[in-house]
Order: sequence, then C-alpha cells, then structure tokens
Amino acid sequence: MSIRKRQPVMNLQDLPVFLILADMAALLRVSERTIRRQLEAGTFRPMPREKYPYRWYRDDVIKFLRDAPSKRLRRRHHGAHTERQAELVAK
Repeated sequence: MSIRKRQPVMNLQDLPVFLILADMAALLRVSERTIRRQLEAGTFRPMPREKYPYRWYRDDVIKFLRDAPSKRLRRRHHGAHTERQAELVAK
C-alpha cells in the first residue's frame, strides 16, 4: 500500500470534479478508515453519490462545507482559575 503525500487544499474550485475516498480524507484531514467507519454507521456527511468506489461531487462537498454549522469548541477555564472557582463554590 502506498501513501501519497497530499498538499493542503487552498482553493476548493481546484478540487477534481469527482472526489474519491483519498481526496475526502485529505480534504477533511481524517483517515480513510475514519470515513469508512462513519459511512458504515450512517453518520458521515456529505453522503457519497456513488459507492464502490465511493465518489463525491465537488459541488456537493463545497455546498456541504459552506452550509455546515460550525463546531467551535466551547471555551473552558482551566488551571488555577478552576481550582479557585471550586473553592469559592464550596464556601
């Protein structure tokens, strides 16, 4: 099995018209196995248009990336602030 080194995507319009599993993995920066596992569970979005091999249309992927809600991490306090806050709450 050969692993191809992929360059980061700078412009979504430069993607091929049909993306295969390796392209999606490079674009989303996850492993191909992660995508396969999520496809089997029915949780991966966007769903591919074709199977064997999996194929996605570039326009569908761009639309998904543009319309998908942001999954920003919530800011949590850490370190000394958390310990001090626990002390104040306990009093």
